Amino acid sequence: MSLWLRAGFWCEFTVTAVSADAPGTQKTRAVRSAGGALSWLRVDLRPLTGGFDPVEARKAFDWLECHQWTAADQLKRGEPVALSLLHQGAALRWTISPALFLPLLVSPCACGESGLIS
Repeated sequence: MSLWLRAGFWCEFTVTAVSADAPGTQKTRAVRSAGGALSWLRVDLRPLTGGFDPVEARKAFDWLECHQWTAADQLKRGEPVALSLLHQGAALRWTISPALFLPLLVSPCACGESGLIS
């Protein structure tokens, strides 16, 4: 791996109306570790569990209690992870994918010295 590239995980949460073709609301985040990515998903999922119907709530609790450990193993092997649930006519989908990130380099700014910023 290149000196400049950093391994991490790309996390996405998408809410799509079941009757719609295109995604509605989306939230993304870059995370450095598999544990951090799974924590992001757990923190996002837990407050929603009380609003799910019994079948979807059971799926959510099963993931929180058991399947997150399988997901951790998948991420460590470089495989993506996804969790999809339905809630009141909307499809909720969390995805975590291994990714390589190119950090932004910030050079010392000489803008004040050049007269660009006063």
